[in-house]
Amino acid sequence: MGRLKRLLRFLKWRLRKKIIEKSDRLPIGYPKEDTGVAIFGNQQQLLPEGETGEIVIYGQSVSKGYLNNPEKTQAAFFFL
Repeated sequence: MGRLKRLLRFLKWRLRKKIIEKSDRLPIGYPKEDTGVAIFGNQQQLLPEGETGEIVIYGQSVSKGYLNNPEKTQAAFFFL
C-alpha cells in the first residue's frame, strides 16, 4: 500500500468541485476519532501550524499490521 493510501485510511473529508477549482492544494481532511495528525521536520521535531514537513499519523489504529513485527515497526515508527 502506498503512502497516500495509508494516509487516507486514517483521514476523512468531503471533496467538492468548488474546493478543487478554488485552490492549488487539496485538503487532506480530519483525523478519525482515535487518530491524531502532526507535521514534523527533518530532525523529527514538531513544526508549528502552517509549516511544511512530514505528515505523522498517530494513534491506536495506526499500528495494525505491525504487532509482533519488529523490523517493520522499526522502519515505520519513531517515538515522540
